[in-house]
Amino acid sequence: MARRALIVLALAMLLLSCGKAVHADEVAKLIEQLKDKDVLVRSEAARGLGRMGDGRAIGPLIDALHDTDWHVRKYAAEALGDVGDKQDVKPLIAALQEEDSLAPQHAAVALGKIGDRRAVKPLIGLLEDEDSSVRKQVAQALGEIGDKRAAEPLIARLEDEDTGVGYAARRALGQIRDKRAVVPLIADLQNEIPLLRKQTVEALGRIGDKTAIEPLIASLEDEDSYVRRATAQVLGYMGGKRAVDPLIAALKDEKGRVRESAAEALGDIGDRRGVKPLIAALKDDVQQVRVHATRALGNIGEPAVEALMVALQDQDADVRKCAVEALGDIKDRRAAEPLIAALNDQAWDVRAGAAKALGQIGDRRAVEPLIAGLRDQDSEIGREAAGALGEIGDKRAVEPLIAVLSNWLLGQTTATALRRIGDKRAVPPLIAVVEGGNRYVREDAVRALGFIGGERAVEALIGWLAVRDARLRYRAAGALGRIGDKRAVEPLIAALANGDSRTSECAAWALGQIGDTRAVEPMIAALQEQGEMARARDSIVRALGLIGDRRAVKPLSALLQAQHEGSYTRGQAAMALAKVGGEQTVAMLIAALEDRSSYVRRCAAEALGEIGDSRAVEALIGALNDPASNGRAAAASALGKIADRRASGPLTDAVRDTDWRVRKHAADALVGLGEPAVKPLIAVLKDDDWQARKDAAEVLGKIGDRQAIGPLIAILRDTDWQVREAAAEALVRLGEPAVVPLIAALQDERPDVVEAAAQALKRITRQDLGPDHGAWVRWLSNREQHAPDGASTPK
Repeated sequence: MARRALIVLALAMLLLSCGKAVHADEVAKLIEQLKDKDVLVRSEAARGLGRMGDGRAIGPLIDALHDTDWHVRKYAAEALGDVGDKQDVKPLIAALQEEDSLAPQHAAVALGKIGDRRAVKPLIGLLEDEDSSVRKQVAQALGEIGDKRAAEPLIARLEDEDTGVGYAARRALGQIRDKRAVVPLIADLQNEIPLLRKQTVEALGRIGDKTAIEPLIASLEDEDSYVRRATAQVLGYMGGKRAVDPLIAALKDEKGRVRESAAEALGDIGDRRGVKPLIAALKDDVQQVRVHATRALGNIGEPAVEALMVALQDQDADVRKCAVEALGDIKDRRAAEPLIAALNDQAWDVRAGAAKALGQIGDRRAVEPLIAGLRDQDSEIGREAAGALGEIGDKRAVEPLIAVLSNWLLGQTTATALRRIGDKRAVPPLIAVVEGGNRYVREDAVRALGFIGGERAVEALIGWLAVRDARLRYRAAGALGRIGDKRAVEPLIAALANGDSRTSECAAWALGQIGDTRAVEPMIAALQEQGEMARARDSIVRALGLIGDRRAVKPLSALLQAQHEGSYTRGQAAMALAKVGGEQTVAMLIAALEDRSSYVRRCAAEALGEIGDSRAVEALIGALNDPASNGRAAAASALGKIADRRASGPLTDAVRDTDWRVRKHAADALVGLGEPAVKPLIAVLKDDDWQARKDAAEVLGKIGDRQAIGPLIAILRDTDWQVREAAAEALVRLGEPAVVPLIAALQDERPDVVEAAAQALKRITRQDLGPDHGAWVRWLSNREQHAPDGASTPK
């Protein structure tokens, strides 16, 4: 049994590493192993099925949610989340209703990973379950799905008797980001349990509503240091200038972790008031406080330069080290001279930091001092000096760098610096270093030759394709690909048959970069290789696509259709066919949209988008219903590239998809389609799903068609604030044509509509007349009267 478990474990690890589709019999075997007596066998079978993504595993995995061992149940739930898609949630929703509490818990985990909104209502119903473990998992799942319908039910669970449920509810509210949660969460900052207060702080930070800033500032004085630390972090990205003084006070907190977060937050805000307190924090006795103070000063930038230059004279070496690091991040040339002086600092790490900072600044005044730094008795300074000279790129450094190239402590950095400078004087010494057998420098030297190029470099690299050292062979092949010299074509073709898969892969890549058609027939022949050499097949396929020779159509088509091949190879064949072209390519790729592998289907859709042939439109519209979200997203993207008006309706439907990537690609595609998409999108503004309404409003704003103005103004009264914001932003994008309708909207009975209209008018016209309808009417009338003859005003 132990041997059997090891075999299954090895199989699962193989699946994890290669990520390729497996044969039907392997799926069946793992499904059978879900019933094995050995817990390890069942667990690894569940994990393997999740990685395969085969829909046939759904039923058996749902059965495994009732397994006697919690490991198996956990892996089965995770696998269902990996396998699941739009068509697979019904069995999981049914599992939520089972009396055994374990099944609903793990079904909730899977539904959260899948993210299908059809699960929201059933999950909300379980927030009242008597089992706290079920309530906790359900709250987590609702947070992952992110649907605003869950906001009110989750708010009700803030007072749950089980702390774990309350914690999950707060986290979920932060993920959903519904502003209705702000007031209850602010009140919850007084909760007696520190862990819950901390999670409340983080939830308010995720929501980002400015009304929480003052209560959060008060939480900087919470009795629990974890709450204070979380508060400082949140104020850093949402507190603005109001939080600066309280955060400066928090730099003196008794707990180092709080001081650390306060320093980081001040850097995020970037207010110059933080400079002096942060300079003082460079002397903090906690290293991480000093580190974050340094980074914060670097983020504040120019206002911190003078103070940091003064800090270079501090008696504390740690402060000087922090100062040089911050000055390097700021990259202000005023610091060049003080940093050059710091190259003579007594502390080696200050000298090293100064050298690095001078490279970041890139001031040529530092070249000679850095050349001197190459000879520093501490090798770390030499390495930083070499790196800085490479960043500056001054040719005065070439000979001094060559002089230390053979030093094994400096050689790697020196070779990289010579590569960046790109002077051909470095070619002979780089060749000598490689042939001298310096294993510490060799790989960087070969890479440098690939970037510098030249006749001597090409000759040497070609010669190394035949050496016994496999690492040198494939590095040389890669360097020749970067140079792109056609003299390397025949030697690289010979290297294809070297017998070493890595060399063959790099040779194929190089031949693809060079693009010489002499390589086509040898690479087609190499596609037939088996065993070790078969590992180069993917690189060869990509190279054939780059060369684009029609002779590759037949072998690439055969690979695409070969079901025994791995899905990655077949997917790459689809992408290569898009570049090669050919009369039958579109038809073959359309057929591949029905492939059993989701990866192949996705690549086929992407390839059809690259080709842009309208013959693929109907098939791609069908692919918008692909079981895998990546396939649907690729189909939407491809339809956007083809830009055929037949796709406007189906793409509008895709804006309602459960997967955000599909919605995004569909929205982008509709923007490209323009006017044909406007009417279908206007219809979506009345959809039951707030996310669909929001996405439709955003797309209409980007298209910029006047037909959308009235419907967009109408949804300024939408029940969801994010939809209202999207509508207002869209109207701003539409600009002048929206002015008159927006002025009319100032008479709406709802204050939020009036406010949104006034803000949009302010942004369009740059006039701040508030919500006063009469004032805007007078402004418009006055503008029309003074408009130049022939000038248009919005109607």
